[in-house]
Amino acid sequence: MAYPIYGVKGNDRFLGFHCLPSTSSYLFYGNSLDPVPPVKSKQKDVRYFHIYEGEEIDKAKFADWINQARKMPGKKL
Repeated sequence: MAYPIYGVKGNDRFLGFHCLPSTSSYLFYGNSLDPVPPVKSKQKDVRYFHIYEGEEIDKAKFADWINQARKMPGKKL
């Protein structure tokens, strides 16, 4: 499955996501986020956060994860 992957200059990949009809999944490259996103991956340096349709999320925490991840070493594309 292909999905968008984001990075910034000097930090190649730090966030990916895919959207399905009832859920959005966000993939963070960085197991050192604080707090760590709740869902483990088969890859040791990857964590997931799922948002289900109709679910309220902590927008500040989500934005903080993105800001933390963009400052960490990314994965080469």
